[in-house]
Amino acid sequence: MSKRLRQADPRWSKATLGFGPGTIGRYGCVLTCLCEAAGFLRAMELLPPHLSAMGRDKQAFRGELIVWSAIQGPAGLDIKSIVTGAEISPAVRSALIAKGCCLLHVDHKNDERGDHWVLAHSLSDIGDFVCSDPATGDDIVISKDTLRGATTWGNDPKVYTVRAVRPVFAVT
Repeated sequence: MSKRLRQADPRWSKATLGFGPGTIGRYGCVLTCLCEAAGFLRAMELLPPHLSAMGRDKQAFRGELIVWSAIQGPAGLDIKSIVTGAEISPAVRSALIAKGCCLLHVDHKNDERGDHWVLAHSLSDIGDFVCSDPATGDDIVISKDTLRGATTWGNDPKVYTVRAVRPVFAVT
């Protein structure tokens, strides 16, 4: 597993996310995933504070919430519609095979909602989803069959369950 971008990186963790009031360190998981996607799909180094600033210029935030249709331009990405239910695993597999990535909305609080975002960027040898986790800066694996994966935030174990996916491709 290789090191990836981390939303809590001290270089930007205290920076305002979008128009705030939240910070990249606290709420910047999807922003950090989009920066990773730009790296995977466009071989472009894009850091969270830079994408946040570009997004502010393009009105791609409502407070700290991302406006999907507006953030994709500054990132050079085509973010597709959300997929839920039984179509999640096939949508992720299809996007990865087509040389895209996927933003996975995961639940780690057992409250049936998405609480965090990770970026699926490749398939493992057995077809599971290898994901960059902006909470830890590490890659994690999510099962293609159960749509679950485990990680640790510091000393706090987390089990992720995928609730939704947004396929992402480079703008051509």
